[in-house]
Parts: sequence; structure tokens; C-alpha cells
Amino acid sequence: SIPGVGQYTASAILCFAFGQKVPIIDTNVVRVFTRFFGLKRKLPTSAANVELSTITLSALPAKNVKQYNYAILDFAAVICSHYKPSCQNCPVESECRGSLRVHN
Repeated sequence: SIPGVGQYTASAILCFAFGQKVPIIDTNVVRVFTRFFGLKRKLPTSAANVELSTITLSALPAKNVKQYNYAILDFAAVICSHYKPSCQNCPVESECRGSLRVHN
């Protein structure tokens, strides 16, 4: 409810500063989850946002949520990058519905 603080920043503060079990969702995390789960909806429609929020919340581990959120953000930057994803180095490529190697 602080002016100028959006959902991403609020979630990051809740998770990293206060240890709350919340997903951190930025455009990179959206890319990872839409590729992995093969989501077809164009974001950011409200229905797509609800679907993505549900998926990211259900994917949170019971423990080590900070490390998990950091890992997803790092994974998006290093492996599941926007322009040249490194599917050949991806540890979950065989399960990914958006893998370039599996689907091209």
C-alpha cells in the first residue's frame, strides 16, 4: 500500500527481509514458468496473471523460500534467458514444455 511500490518489490521485501513464503514474480520468472509449463496465454491478462500466480505459489518449497526465489531469478538469467536460452545445459529440460531442443 506504499505509493510507488509494486507487487514485485513488495513480494521481494516480504520474502527477503521478513522471510515470508511468497513468490517473487518479475518478467524473467514469468518467462521461466510460461516456458516450463507451456502456458499459451499472452501476459499480462488478468486470467493469465491469476494462473501464473497460482502456479508460482504452488511451486514454492516448504523451506528455504529465499534461496528458491534467488535460484529462479538466477536460473532465468543464466539458463532460461530471453533471447538464447541454454536448453542443452538446463537441468529440467526433459520436463520443460518450452524446450527448444525437445520442440524444435
